[in-house]
Amino acid sequence: MSRVYERQLDMQLRRVLLNRLEFKVLAAIGLDGCATPSGIADLLAVEKAAISRALRSLEKAGLTRIGSTERDQRLRVISLTPLGSERLVQAIDIAVGTQRRIFRELNATEFAHLGELLSKLRFAHLHKP
Repeated sequence: MSRVYERQLDMQLRRVLLNRLEFKVLAAIGLDGCATPSGIADLLAVEKAAISRALRSLEKAGLTRIGSTERDQRLRVISLTPLGSERLVQAIDIAVGTQRRIFRELNATEFAHLGELLSKLRFAHLHKP
């Protein structure tokens, strides 16, 4: 099921000129408040090199800006541009629509139950001894 969703999402995100990793990076910055490449990599459990490539692409497209802090000029701080915020909203709408199409056979109660089960599995996986 995951592959079906990912494939569909990849196809739909092309409409807003993003790939799935770029969407996840925008969401990490805009929704989760991650502001450093290493924080984004940790949150998404993706190699830092892949995050760096995605950040370069997003900056080139005018969706993010990279700055530094006053205290430590070496520290790279990432933020969304207004265009990046707009693109994130568009991508979220695409992701939600894609989920709805895939799971349209489930009623609201079944969909909520599926979400609970997936959360339980994710929590168990993340907190394995």
